[in-house]
Amino acid sequence: MVKSLYVHIPFCRQICPYCAFASVRDNCGSHDRYVSAVCKEVISSMHLKTSNPLDSVCFGGGTPTQLESVDLGRILSTINEVCGIATDAEITIEANPGSVENYKLEALLEIGFNRLSIGVQSFDAKTLTKLGRVHTVDEAIEAFQFARECGFENINIDLMFSIPDVPEQTWQDSIRKGIDLNPDHISAYGLIIEEGTPFASLRDSGRMPEIEEDLDAYQYEWIRREVTKAGYIHYEVSNFSKPGHFCSHNSAYWSDKPYVGVGLSSHSYFYPKRWWNTSDLKSYMERIERGLNVVEGEERLSGRTALRDRFWLGLRTHRGVRLTADEELLLSNNLRFKDIQYSGRWEIENGFLMISPDFFVLADSLAVEATEIIEYDLF
Repeated sequence: MVKSLYVHIPFCRQICPYCAFASVRDNCGSHDRYVSAVCKEVISSMHLKTSNPLDSVCFGGGTPTQLESVDLGRILSTINEVCGIATDAEITIEANPGSVENYKLEALLEIGFNRLSIGVQSFDAKTLTKLGRVHTVDEAIEAFQFARECGFENINIDLMFSIPDVPEQTWQDSIRKGIDLNPDHISAYGLIIEEGTPFASLRDSGRMPEIEEDLDAYQYEWIRREVTKAGYIHYEVSNFSKPGHFCSHNSAYWSDKPYVGVGLSSHSYFYPKRWWNTSDLKSYMERIERGLNVVEGEERLSGRTALRDRFWLGLRTHRGVRLTADEELLLSNNLRFKDIQYSGRWEIENGFLMISPDFFVLADSLAVEATEIIEYDLF
């Protein structure tokens, strides 16, 4: 049964040079048409029609707060009419500083949003310019403070590290300033240069060297120590939370639960299938208006792929991945598994394989180790 819904809003004031998400530069001309299309997609979704009230709804992008609150409320109302939203549901909206004035924050709370995720990325002016961000450091701080004053009790801030040519003192000061704001949740991501982005062109021409692996690991470990020292729980590779503020929506992804995505380029998953919408805005709206399917592709997961996905996602979290009885037996009896267990990198507890947060930096490679052990006997 689907319990989580993602709504993609593609509009942005400016497209950042590192961004590979489906986004378009906003001229406000397509807002009403796009909102109507999303509402129609919600209404037509069989998974939502047959769902119990949702436990989490997340509006991402793009920059969802480029839409007026009345449009966002229209989408939420449609969702509620089709499948319902649980009274204690987590309802998240992503926002960029500069797109959330006081009146809009108050309106977001009024229509039902109870979690705000602010795309700060850095508290250093030069770094913001390098990243192509259009907000200032002061605007980022003001956005956070406005949100608190308006009544948001669950606020995340996104911060970025491993950015080329940013001095150590600069990125460390940026992280400390984020901690000093005392948000309820911090997401810290290393910059990944995605193919097809302006940053990829700079890299390929030799004008932007990528951060070396050892330096990336050093920055990650430094941030992990500083943030946990400030009282945050490192509950997922890139995410830190005050007690009681884990992100429910993302946790559904990591625990291999089904979810539906609506809007441009959104992805959905219901085992054994995952599917995704077209990433062409004009095509998306036209097809919805004509009553046509907007799914661009789908994949039926093999047993091997499903196993790998489940371990890759689950081992990113402090709770780990739930094992079947056969999986637990295979791992427990394997000498390679025992060697890694002896090193303290993982353990089995109450039917879950868990990685110590001290070794989250190795999560991907440990997921490969575990699945290779299991696949040897099961496939």
